[in-house]
Amino acid sequence: QEKAKAALRQPSGLAMREKQHKKESPKILQSCVGFGAKILFEYRIRKVLNRASKRANHKDSSGGQQQSAPAFAVSWSPFSIFGQQSHFTMTCGTRVWDGFILRDSVTLSSLSAGVHRKVRFHSDEEFELYLKLQMRKL
Repeated sequence: QEKAKAALRQPSGLAMREKQHKKESPKILQSCVGFGAKILFEYRIRKVLNRASKRANHKDSSGGQQQSAPAFAVSWSPFSIFGQQSHFTMTCGTRVWDGFILRDSVTLSSLSAGVHRKVRFHSDEEFELYLKLQMRKL
């Protein structure tokens, strides 16, 4: 008797067929939120990179001489405007970093003197502090 009740609760016929062929709907809301988060975070990262570029090329306040900091340049991938990810390359002197933005984090990887480093930041403040420290080392 209990088996009969359980069988009645199970979908059968057309209901079972629809359940088997039902495709999972795309997670469009999550994609839209992720894209919006990437756009906002990329905007803040671009501002940080502009400040770093100005800092690298500013004049020394003590003597009015150009600072000895190496040239600083950033190159953005042109295909990353409407994608879920953004890619950029950053150079300062002989150091080169590859940057990767996904949602609300930026990952930098570099290879120098045979040592590969990969660091991830979840805020623009962390990223700016890291850039300041790296530029002081050069």
